[in-house]
Amino acid sequence: MWLVWKSWTVKGHPAQVPLVAPNGLSEQLGSVLYMHPRFFRFKIGTWLRRVKALWPECPATISPHGENIVIGSSQRNPAIKARKNSPAI
Repeated sequence: MWLVWKSWTVKGHPAQVPLVAPNGLSEQLGSVLYMHPRFFRFKIGTWLRRVKALWPECPATISPHGENIVIGSSQRNPAIKARKNSPAI
């Protein structure tokens, strides 16, 4: 859910969010399970592969050194798309 929101709000240049740092993704998720950087990087990679299996256009990648998650805009390829001929709620 965080990734869908973050990618929707990105404008212009991709956002780079540190995985393990003050105010980084591990702190934003707020779980003690994510305190070990090596485990957290592994978990993010696993989650990102699952997300991309369901949302192939997902604009997120892990930086080459594994320090950041790089998130582009999803304005052109949103995770949730409106159906044609569906009634408004």
